[in-house]
Amino acid sequence: MTTRIRERNQKELQKAFEILDQDQSGKISMQDLKRVVDRQWDLCESEEERIDDETLSAMIQEASSDGDDQIDMKEFMRIITPCLLG
Repeated sequence: MTTRIRERNQKELQKAFEILDQDQSGKISMQDLKRVVDRQWDLCESEEERIDDETLSAMIQEASSDGDDQIDMKEFMRIITPCLLG
């Protein structure tokens, strides 16, 4: 049972990564993240909650452990897994 749950979570995380990796380069860049965030905020009415470029850049830099300012799947899993575990 636990293995099936892990496999399902892995597949869902892979899908989420692919959605964020807009150019399908295998890494989430600032441009990728900005496109997704901008699309989401276009659906919202509140400008107060919009994430600015500086914040997005800081998020990318924090997540990128190799310093390339992009998030690969391993880095994505590292930052997302603790969120899933509570």
